[in-house]
Amino acid sequence: MRWIFLLIPVVAGGIGYFFGQRARTKRQIKQFKAWAAKLPGVSPTFNVWLAGLSTKQTKTLVKRMFRFGAEFDVKLTRLLEAVSEDAPGIGRDVEAPWVLYCQAYWKAAHVQDDVTAFETFLAWQKAPTRRKNKKLGEQLFVRLVEAELASAPSGLYFGSNKKRTEYIVQTIRQIAEEDWPTLNVLLKQVSAAAQ
Repeated sequence: MRWIFLLIPVVAGGIGYFFGQRARTKRQIKQFKAWAAKLPGVSPTFNVWLAGLSTKQTKTLVKRMFRFGAEFDVKLTRLLEAVSEDAPGIGRDVEAPWVLYCQAYWKAAHVQDDVTAFETFLAWQKAPTRRKNKKLGEQLFVRLVEAELASAPSGLYFGSNKKRTEYIVQTIRQIAEEDWPTLNVLLKQVSAAAQ
């Protein structure tokens, strides 16, 4: 029974640490949002994106920024607390890496759908006759016909499966070369509908 008394301080300390960590994280998020709201010269869409982040997303961004700062032995907490209004030039120079980090994070989040669509296209292009990729190609081809970017010859549906697949692959590859932005939009639609 004595061992229970030995565990009480450990458990209490762990609980105290946990709640202290949560309070610290909340304070850091609050400081980060206050700092980010005052950033001059950044894109309005960046500010809208930043303001629209959920608490979980903001927490993730702040944690990553802390890790980024740790690589250079810079404590982000000090930066957030001590952005000096007395020496705004020095403050802005010190803030610049974190502003760029936030903007890079925003850009990466902004193009994530495009990157995913491009990776899907590359996987399809590598093996268009695979079962999964063949289905994707057929669905994409239907969207291309609906958008009047491709046509389906009348004999296509009555021909062999191999000829139909070859025609679909050739058509999609041609449109990818001629009009990638439109194909990208349709590819994202097909991918979203499949999920």
